[in-house]
Parts: sequence; C-alpha cells; structure tokens
Amino acid sequence: MALVDIINEIKKLKTAELYRLKEFFNESLTPFSKSEPVFNELIEQKHKDGFTCTHCHSKNVVRFGNIQ
Repeated sequence: MALVDIINEIKKLKTAELYRLKEFFNESLTPFSKSEPVFNELIEQKHKDGFTCTHCHSKNVVRFGNIQ
C-alpha cells in the first residue's frame, strides 16, 4: 500500500478512530523522541573532525563520492 493510499484511508476515519490512531502514534513514537538528543549528540561527536571516506580515508568527500 502506498503512502497516498494510507493517507486517503486515514481521511475516511471517524473522530474516535482518528483519536485512537493519534494515541497509537504518540505511544509508538515517544521512545524515539526521547532518544533523539542522544542520537544527535552521537552524530555530532562522530563527525566533529569532518567526514572521512571509509574506503580511502580522504577528507574531501561528498555523499556517494569524493571531490576531485
């Protein structure tokens, strides 16, 4: 099922069903939102000296390649 199909199905829900769906997402996504600052800190620390190619260890990198 494509995202657009899911959205169209959500639009058909009644108020009580929308509330239940909202509560489901709130409960399901809460653990991720609490850990987001931790992930951001890890990413910041990991790349504090810039990005490095994992293959050639060059500092001149771009996503999926390098700067020539």
